Amino acid sequence: MTTQDFKTEQIPGWYSDPWGAFAWRWWDGSAWTANVSLRKTGEPKLPNWLSLPVVISAFLSIPLILVFIYLNPVAGFLALMPLVLLFVMLWVLNLVAPQPWSSRIHALLWGALVATLISGFFNTVVAIILGEQLATIASAPIVEEATKGLAVIWALRRKEIDGIVDGVTYSTLVALGFAVVENITYFASTPDFGSLLYTFFLRGVLSPFAHPLFTFWIGLGVGLSVRWQQSTFAHVLWGYPLAVVGHASWNGGITYSIEIGEENLVWFAYPVYLVLFLTVLGGMFLILRRQQRVFVQQIPILASRYQISEPEVEIFGDWRKRFATRRQLSSPQRRNFDRLHASLSKLALAHGGPGKVSRTQEELLASQLQSARMSAFTTAKIPDRA
Repeated sequence: MTTQDFKTEQIPGWYSDPWGAFAWRWWDGSAWTANVSLRKTGEPKLPNWLSLPVVISAFLSIPLILVFIYLNPVAGFLALMPLVLLFVMLWVLNLVAPQPWSSRIHALLWGALVATLISGFFNTVVAIILGEQLATIASAPIVEEATKGLAVIWALRRKEIDGIVDGVTYSTLVALGFAVVENITYFASTPDFGSLLYTFFLRGVLSPFAHPLFTFWIGLGVGLSVRWQQSTFAHVLWGYPLAVVGHASWNGGITYSIEIGEENLVWFAYPVYLVLFLTVLGGMFLILRRQQRVFVQQIPILASRYQISEPEVEIFGDWRKRFATRRQLSSPQRRNFDRLHASLSKLALAHGGPGKVSRTQEELLASQLQSARMSAFTTAKIPDRA
């Protein structure tokens, strides 16, 4: 079954992979996606924003989360506030490197449900057997970063990571989901309102960047492995230890300062991690700039190879014009526009990378591009040159 056979098919679902590389491939109503399944019998039943680990964890985690929120409703509200602030950065990233929101929701749910459930179980067992301090300094960094890192690997398995920006984006999302639920438990466990405000200031105002900064190294390693077409395992071997060391140093510093009765020492640690966080943001900005240059350089090549029109080249070759055009579109048109942008970006990164694009990969990306162009902004007015 080819893309042409599906031009009039509007029902999203799992169908036999037209390229034969996998058993099933997801059709979103207008294009083949990169979401695939290796199952040989029966069709996958879950939508893209869910997976079996998320569903199983939801049955066990959600009741516990609701109990914490019921006991302290303010805790749930305060735990969500840092999430809103950090989502602004993800919104900016989406303008530069669009990704399906269903995939991002899955990463967020994995962190909030799967990672917290598994980590909570192991950390509790270690705390009972070996003590709370060892659980905080050793068990928590090792288990939590492993469970969060699995979400990045899951996204890679779904073919959702095409480079460094994607790897870091998914690692940030899973870390945010984890941090929200963890903060709910911390906030709900405070004995009084004063303690709640103090805990919120420490965890919600000064350190919402902590978990994303830890798991960043795993996302960076996976993203680099895809970008350079190298072994993912080899890159995770250095990314995961860096995530664990950063996490352990954070927890160890807080634990030590409380143990010696000098909680003010914690205040000296926050500027250090804030500088690290800003350094990471600066590095991501440079990577985005470089990715944009590669994109612009590849646009003429893509135009010749995939029959991209002159107006499309004009818009996507200039990020200011691209943003201006996007602002003129309605919400449905913006979704189509972003899908077209994402398809072009994937092709540009594939052709601009160090390795050779495989025939199967190019056919898939070209099919996504063609379907996205059919439903995108073809009737939108192109802004005049300034």
